[in-house]
Amino acid sequence: MKTFGLGICTKASIDGHPIQKAAQTFCPGTCSNYCDAAINLKNRTVLIDDLFEQIDTFRHLIHQTIPSISMLNIRSITTIPFEINSTVNAKQAHNLLTNYPVRSTPYQAAFERYTNYNQTAVEIQVVLPYVQSCDGSQMLRDIRKLAQDFKPNNNMYGFQVYGDIGVLLDSVDEVFKESPPIVAGVTLLVVFVMAGLSFRSCLIPIRLLGTVVVTLLYVGGCSVLMYQYVLGYDGIYWFVPICTACLVIGLTIDYDVFLISRIYEFRLDGYTTEASILRAMGKQSTTITTAGIIMTIAFSSLLLSKTVVLNQFGFILVSASLIDTFLVRTLLVPSLMFIAVETNWWPGKMPEGFKTRLVDDDVDGSSS
Repeated sequence: MKTFGLGICTKASIDGHPIQKAAQTFCPGTCSNYCDAAINLKNRTVLIDDLFEQIDTFRHLIHQTIPSISMLNIRSITTIPFEINSTVNAKQAHNLLTNYPVRSTPYQAAFERYTNYNQTAVEIQVVLPYVQSCDGSQMLRDIRKLAQDFKPNNNMYGFQVYGDIGVLLDSVDEVFKESPPIVAGVTLLVVFVMAGLSFRSCLIPIRLLGTVVVTLLYVGGCSVLMYQYVLGYDGIYWFVPICTACLVIGLTIDYDVFLISRIYEFRLDGYTTEASILRAMGKQSTTITTAGIIMTIAFSSLLLSKTVVLNQFGFILVSASLIDTFLVRTLLVPSLMFIAVETNWWPGKMPEGFKTRLVDDDVDGSSS
């Protein structure tokens, strides 16, 4: 967090200087610009009583808003290192800087650390107790809001939060803001357009979308239960759900289309919807189950990693494969199809279902 000094060069610092006439002739902003270029560096300083008061006020405001951050962890030029709740004003700070040899005291070292090279800006260092957690992220958001809303007694100073953590937090927020609409839009486009046109049905895409949602909910719930409540982590790493969501959706749609395509073929061949469902389950069950087991074994290698991100990545993919193979495809899909029966194909036209046998007959007339 930085405090930027705006207009530090006051009228007293340019009295008698040749630039005084120009400063009085042109707009007030000209004074500040010329002061930065023309006034000796000794006239530019952050040792101003009002600035010290504003910094100390803002430090207390942070502590009042977030009590878990102690005053000792909110440091700036108004605090003396290693002394709890000890603050100084501008005059005391000047004495500490001038009455001792350079860098002979902790305060002199801290002053050099918390000010820039020409003493026009001051840093307020805030040490968060939870840096890489949800609580730490929320604390940073609260501090940024305080800096944005804080109004000093005058317009000479402004507060701005900086640092790599803030940039990362903004990136995460932007990803979570843009990703859900993109993923949802592409999924709806694929499901409703491609599935609807392929099967000439409006109900099939709705049911397909329902199975996708069920799989995502189950996988998300299992992941949170395992890593947050069983293993004791803060939760799932932020980009793992974003990266795995597309894979889980694709996996669910893939297995579902395998089964529905087979049902659709049997229905076009003259079988009733009930017979088509049962025959497709018998014909495709082994194929889908084998594919699911292969995918589970392939993804399970990530569970052996000691890196938490890779481990979570593998757990989500393994859970999705197992749930979609043995729960959604085996129970949910045929159940929903049996509820709608012939309505599944609306508004498409299907031939009359006259075949009801579940197995094919051999040439000699015996059942296979």
